[in-house]
Amino acid sequence: MLHGDLDKPVPLEQSELLKQLLDKYGVENQLFVEQGVGHSAPVFDTEKCVSEVVYFV
Repeated sequence: MLHGDLDKPVPLEQSELLKQLLDKYGVENQLFVEQGVGHSAPVFDTEKCVSEVVYFV
């Protein structure tokens, strides 16, 4: 999961809660938090973020 710490439509706490639940049930997951960005930030389209998602999938 990719999430900006300034996301207003979907607060970071939602992804943190989802991660906790996935961890609890043994579902492999990762949460990457980008500092200083909100929802649908351009940083999520960078090679770094895209490669992390592709590697995970």
